Amino acid sequence: MLPPPDAQALAGVLASLAERRDELGADPRLADLLVDNGSAARRMSRVVAHAPLWGWGADRASVEALALALRDITATFESWTAPIGVDDEIVLAAALGALAQAPPLDAAADAPGLAVGLLGEALGVYHAAIDLGDVERVRETVRGHVARALGYVLWALDFKRT
Repeated sequence: MLPPPDAQALAGVLASLAERRDELGADPRLADLLVDNGSAARRMSRVVAHAPLWGWGADRASVEALALALRDITATFESWTAPIGVDDEIVLAAALGALAQAPPLDAAADAPGLAVGLLGEALGVYHAAIDLGDVERVRETVRGHVARALGYVLWALDFKRT
């Protein structure tokens, strides 16, 4: 089991990812993940479509791009039109709040798969709500799944850094 996440360390991971956004976006495997447009559901779908990137032994760059994509999805709940402009402190607070209520990670390598699974679940909840005509009712559930996914990936990246 990984040691508990440290808020200051996760903030440092998030800041370092922001500095690498252009570099990661230039990688043809990852470019679609970091496109700055679309709703949270569209962005989640992009991540799920790239799931093969995060199989066992995923390279660090692909996990960093996953973290940035999850950061942007989380920020979309604050600003649909400009999620990249949402302050990282707001995004990190959501991730830390979700982690406080989540089971701990057993291993850093589990984080990408868990994150993609959480997005799949979030999309399922969201689409069920569309079918029922009550999307607003599940907004916080979907947001919580996305924030937890982000928290897991940031936590794993911090662990792998040390």
